[in-house]
Amino acid sequence: MTHAVAPTVTARAASFAVDRTLCFPADALDIARLSIYDCLAVAIAGTRGPVSQAVREVVRQEGGAP
Repeated sequence: MTHAVAPTVTARAASFAVDRTLCFPADALDIARLSIYDCLAVAIAGTRGPVSQAVREVVRQEGGAP
């Protein structure tokens, strides 16, 4: 005898996202995908900037490990 397991919140959210994605035109999904890649690339590039370096130095001085 098997018991049905209620889907987790994460599984329900993922299902909702996948189902909704199918409703968007391919061009819109391509633009969204490129926008996410752009955001990630800018965030990664920013880790080498002077402000990021200053924050890391303050963290080190306070005894943390960035």
